[in-house]
Amino acid sequence: MPIAAAREPGRVAFTVLVSAPVVTPLEQASWVVDRRLSALPGAVRGGAAAALGLGGPVAPWLSTDVAPALAAGGQPSYALWGADDATVPVAVAAGRYRAAVGTRGRVEVVAGAGHRIGVGSGWAERVSDWVRQGYPGDLQVRGGQPARLVGLPALPRPGWPADPRVGLGLAALVALAVGARPGRRRLGRSVRSARSG
Repeated sequence: MPIAAAREPGRVAFTVLVSAPVVTPLEQASWVVDRRLSALPGAVRGGAAAALGLGGPVAPWLSTDVAPALAAGGQPSYALWGADDATVPVAVAAGRYRAAVGTRGRVEVVAGAGHRIGVGSGWAERVSDWVRQGYPGDLQVRGGQPARLVGLPALPRPGWPADPRVGLGLAALVALAVGARPGRRRLGRSVRSARSG
């Protein structure tokens, strides 16, 4: 939604983000894995999160950041998350959202709600009131506070030996070395026996 709103700012009056990650897909996956492995030692959790980071160079979309689109959109924006969301790092997402939209945004954290925030919590009425009042914004976080769930505040960066491009390069070098070796076999016969026969 933020990307579409930034592309067509004249057609979008305001945005409402419900349980939006506002972090990259890679950071979100890393956070979820780390949270689920919370009973394990920190080194194991960090290693699992770093292993996820290996996908970044192979699948660039995993590093898609919506914060620039939020900042460029210019529309008033209302974002809400459940305090007990186990899928989105709410504290990190809310911080990035506030940094991107500033005073044209409003943040609400719904106490007792998870990733799927039920309409029964009254959030739809609060959003309607916000629209009727002319989209007032500020930097205040309304509602509850995000649960203090275990999770990485940032994605660990794997070193260059773990970069998949290094592995692909080494595989290509090995293939070239094997292909250039004298006496290699072609179609079931060695090159030497074909020359001598």
